[in-house]
Formats: sequence, structure tokens, C-alpha cells
Amino acid sequence: MDWKKWIAFLLGSVFFVKAVLYFMYPPANMMVGFYYGAMVGFWSLLAGICFAPLIGEFFGDSYGFSMYWSRGWLKAPAAKLSAARSLIVKEQFQEAIDNLKDLLEKYPGDPEIVAMLAELFLDKMNNPGDAIGLMLVYFDPQKKRKQGDAELALRVADVYLRFKLKEQALAFLKQETERKDYCPADRELLTKRLGSLNN
Repeated sequence: MDWKKWIAFLLGSVFFVKAVLYFMYPPANMMVGFYYGAMVGFWSLLAGICFAPLIGEFFGDSYGFSMYWSRGWLKAPAAKLSAARSLIVKEQFQEAIDNLKDLLEKYPGDPEIVAMLAELFLDKMNNPGDAIGLMLVYFDPQKKRKQGDAELALRVADVYLRFKLKEQALAFLKQETERKDYCPADRELLTKRLGSLNN
């Protein structure tokens, strides 16, 4: 957790404690009690403002990660990825990359490892070249496509587009749509995306 998050956490804790104290020890006088009630609300609001980004980030990451894996194009994260995930949570990104590279040597072509490693290169290390290179190696024209590869192929196209490389995105999608080893649903997914880029 970086220093900004620590400050938010400490301030939120202080405000929360003050709100609890005002709530637990209300005065007998009704007029003063109204003031105390307002103060409970005030300190609670400040605590909520401080805690909201921390809580939102935690639940957002958890929800986003579950949605990412539940879309069906990759299996649930395997136990072998637990060490890398732990390193990512601790923001030890280079260590996570080293761990995933070791796993990739042990499990060559594993789509889960490729996807997580590419995401790290792209989103945490700001290294689109390595992310694209890794995924293009995965999409070797000589390799047979598997279920779920279409969604990963869309991710490759997204990376190209993110860096304004539309021609490369079109060429890659065209290459993939012409393959015969995608199931009909996956081929339709790729074809629709290609058509949307051509329009």
C-alpha cells in the first residue's frame, strides 16, 4: 500500500473512532444531543470518504478479476498461479514476471500464464512490445487453436488499437478469421470484431 493509501487509511480510522465515540457517549441534553448526532454523521461521512477509495479498489479488483476469468475464455486461475497473484497484490511486479516466466518454461503455451504475463507487461510495466510479442508467439500460425483463444486474440487486437496500430490489428484479426480450427462461435466473434474495425 503506497503512502497515499496509508494516509487515507489513518485519517479514515481517526474519523471513524471519533464518530463511534460521539455515538457511544451521547449527552443527556436534547439540544446538545442534536449537535452530537450531527457530529456523528459528519465524522462518519469523513471516514467514508477516506475509506471509499480503499474499499472500492479492493472490491473492484476482486470483482474485475472474477469477471475476467468467468467470461469463459480462460479457466479459473490454477493453483500454480497463486504465487504470481500474491506478488501482484504486493505490487512486486518484476518478481511476478520472473515467476510467470519460470512457469511458462515448465508449461509452454499455457494460456493462463500467457494472459497474466501479457497483462503485467501491458498494464503494470508499460511495456506493450513485450506484451504483443508474447501473445504473437502464442498465436503461432502453426499452432492449433483451442477453445477460448478467440477472446485472447481480441485482446491482441485491443493492444494494437490502444497504441493506434489499426493496420496491425486488422491484419492479425484477418489471419485468425481465415483459420479453420476455430469453432463457429469463436469464428463469428472474430469476424464481427473485424467487421466493426473495417466500418
